[in-house]
Amino acid sequence: MTNKMLLLVEDSPTQSFRLKIMLEEYDFDVIQANSGREAYKLAIERKPDVILSDILMPEMDGFELCHSIQNNEDICDIPIILQSANYQSKEDRDFGLDIGADAFIPKGIPGEELSRLIHQVLKDNKKKKRKDASSKEIVNEPFDILHAQRMLYRLLEETALLEQANSAIKTERNRAQQLLDVASVMMVAIDVNGLVMMINPKGCKILGYELDKIIGKDWFANFAADPNKLEVKNHYIEMLHFQSEPDYYVEYLIRNKAGEERLIAWHSTLITDEAGHATGILSSGEDITEKKIAEQKILESEEKYHSLFNNIPDGVFQIGEGGYFLTANPAIIQILGYQSEEELRKVNFLDLLSSPEQKANCIEFIQGCKDFLDLELELKNKAGKTIFLLINAKYIQDLDGNFRYYEGTLTDITNIKLYESELAELYQQEQRRVKHLGALQKISNELVGIHSQKRVMEVAAEQGRLFADHSACAILKVIDEDKKQVRIIAKSGLNKLFPEIEGHNIKISPIEEVFEKKKPIFLNRKDLNVPKLLKFNLDWEIQSINAYPIIINGKVNSIMIFGRRSEEEPPEWEVALIELLTERVAIALENAQLFEEINQSFERLASLRSIDQAISSNQNLDNTIEILLNQVLKQLAVSAVCIMLCEKNKDVLIYKWGKGPETKDIYGKKFYVDKSMGGQAVIEKHTIFFPRIDINLYPYLQNEKFLSAVATPILIKGEIKGVLEVFKMDSDSPSLDWLEFFETLARQAAIALDNYELFTNLQKTNVDLSEAYDATIQGWSRAMDLRDKETEGHTQRVTEMTINLAIKMNYPQEKLIHLRRGALLHDIGKMGIPDRILLKEGPLNDEEWEIMRKHPEFAYELLAPIEYLWPALEIPYCHHEKWDGSGYPRGLKGEEIPLAARIFSIVDVWDALTSDRPYRKAWPAKQTFAHIRDQRGKHFDPYVTDLFLKFYAKE
Repeated sequence: MTNKMLLLVEDSPTQSFRLKIMLEEYDFDVIQANSGREAYKLAIERKPDVILSDILMPEMDGFELCHSIQNNEDICDIPIILQSANYQSKEDRDFGLDIGADAFIPKGIPGEELSRLIHQVLKDNKKKKRKDASSKEIVNEPFDILHAQRMLYRLLEETALLEQANSAIKTERNRAQQLLDVASVMMVAIDVNGLVMMINPKGCKILGYELDKIIGKDWFANFAADPNKLEVKNHYIEMLHFQSEPDYYVEYLIRNKAGEERLIAWHSTLITDEAGHATGILSSGEDITEKKIAEQKILESEEKYHSLFNNIPDGVFQIGEGGYFLTANPAIIQILGYQSEEELRKVNFLDLLSSPEQKANCIEFIQGCKDFLDLELELKNKAGKTIFLLINAKYIQDLDGNFRYYEGTLTDITNIKLYESELAELYQQEQRRVKHLGALQKISNELVGIHSQKRVMEVAAEQGRLFADHSACAILKVIDEDKKQVRIIAKSGLNKLFPEIEGHNIKISPIEEVFEKKKPIFLNRKDLNVPKLLKFNLDWEIQSINAYPIIINGKVNSIMIFGRRSEEEPPEWEVALIELLTERVAIALENAQLFEEINQSFERLASLRSIDQAISSNQNLDNTIEILLNQVLKQLAVSAVCIMLCEKNKDVLIYKWGKGPETKDIYGKKFYVDKSMGGQAVIEKHTIFFPRIDINLYPYLQNEKFLSAVATPILIKGEIKGVLEVFKMDSDSPSLDWLEFFETLARQAAIALDNYELFTNLQKTNVDLSEAYDATIQGWSRAMDLRDKETEGHTQRVTEMTINLAIKMNYPQEKLIHLRRGALLHDIGKMGIPDRILLKEGPLNDEEWEIMRKHPEFAYELLAPIEYLWPALEIPYCHHEKWDGSGYPRGLKGEEIPLAARIFSIVDVWDALTSDRPYRKAWPAKQTFAHIRDQRGKHFDPYVTDLFLKFYAKE
């Protein structure tokens, strides 16, 4: 039995090659054509037994081929089988059968089933007698019209779906990149092997390297410089295996390109996949080199003042209850004539006073909780000698307001009264300044690594209360600047500060000045008329409040309020320090906001990817919607979500899927479009925010605590199919980012629903997507050929020859598609070369060659952002590298050059030399083979050269 001759018509070389191998295994003699026009000629010349044709092809598609054959009397008896991955609707199938196809099948059918189908078509064709072509009701004019309609409908449908899906992904990716670009701290992501996956511009600036010199490098081997970096690396490994806390703080040295070591404070968090497995670590780092130097200076200053305490000629002391000395420096021991501090502790200070009047005056000061300020006293030392001292002592209380001790200085002013008094005052001022600067530095250190805005405010409120001895501190977040509305986010101190208004938007008239002038204000209790103006009661101990704006990007972001026991305005030094504190809080809030936004963008991208994976993996529709609804709840922080679908008459919505509310028997319930919130979104055809929920419309929610809702229509090809609706526990208007992502998820729901109707298995989805990308790539290559007229047709020739050589070399089958894409795009970088150089008739000068040699780098810059094309980058980026290292752009040598680029480069040179150029004629094949043989081991890989010559240089 002789083999049947089968004409295979397929414009994709990869698909054609795969089908040819498969059909030959089932004893078909396969002849190939890559277009309908070529197939038509072969059918006339060879008269095959059967034709298996793709539909979507250049020049003449499958429908046109079928129509042409049926109208040719010589070949109209040849049975035709049409196959396609794109044309799968009933209308497409009916059209193909109507114009004379014997069968209409999808792509991807297994070999055994395809062979059985072809034999059945041949058998049926043999049994029946075909009528001559004139008896068929097929005429050219109706066919042309119907064919054009089919092609246009399918093209518009596929283009819309692709653009819609790519737009959502591109938007979130761009947003994440923008947040990384403006971050004021360095952001680094490393994978489980310690290799750098991502670093932001701030990180590149600190390290002093370009991005491509950092990505893919071992972080600890190349950039960490700390002596304890092995310990740090081990801790990172523990984090990846969930053996340590996920929020890990560490300080260690890195070394930049200039060899300079910088101390970085790192806060890290795990990057996980949908299954919860750790895939890497995201770290934010602040350069604290200068800060550490400043801390060292503060320590040196403290040592200086400790030395001053021991060596100052003035007496420094602490006197406790009853007037006895608790602490005394050597100077005061000497001034009073005693031998040691222990001896002085047994002495009552009041007993040393010379006059009863001074003693009574001091007792009155003590009982009145007053400080001793520049009070001149007459005393007798241990030897009975009268001395004159100036006392400066502060009445020190604990947090409960109880007396602890007097702390101060005694200056001997017998001879140098004025001089010693000034020195004591200077010492007190410096002591206060160092104390508060130290406290400010401590607060700054604590805030720098916090990645949550709420936590920043909580820490700032707690530390702000302790700062400068305030009674209470609260931070009010600005909710609506126009309406002057704020909300209490954090507070610390007395419980009666803002008692019954937490969690609600409030308007406090007396501090509107903060919004207008963006400057601190002071409010005295006597002038406030508190119950009437502020509508809350301050604790009786709070006599005044200070309000300081926290300004970010020129706007009042929050207001920091301090409650004070004093009725007096705070001193200038305190105001200046608190303004510094608010600046630090503003920086911490801005960094936390950026981190939250970046993290949110990563999570939203991951959620979109999980939904895309669910859609493309051909999961059950209910499972896909379940994943989507879970992502809505998680990413939008809402309490409930549902999807309602329109009935055919569009007047009724049916509750199809939902998550959140505990009410039973909701599923399948119907709601009239004109009597529901979701229906309003359908009617108005856009997203609507409902600040209040009408229980009369949704009685099943009467036991829920939802305050607001948002609804958006689900559109499929411009037609409303349903509505996505969410319910919230607050009445805050959603942000623009929130609404954009909400609508993106609605589009994902639309894609899921539409995908369920259009595609029946994963194989069809993968084929469609792959062919769409391949069609785009082929379009790019054809555009390049059209622009670079002197090499027209070059791309197709070198692509086919590269594939053939790779197959002969047993190149991995699964990588052939990437090899083909890389070959098609090998000259895409020339899109960045000016026409005056690219299209120049004649040799290029040195300056023009320098620009021309940049086209591999242009190719990398064009294609690297497209993750799908990463495996195909080897040829566009490296095909001008040479085996001996003399190539460009990177001077790679030997096996540093990817194998794909080594294979392609020899084919590229062959085609270039054997093709005519404006400045020279094509070389003969013999001369070209001699040149390639001469460049073995210089320009070309010796092994690849030998195989090329073996297969193509046959004499």
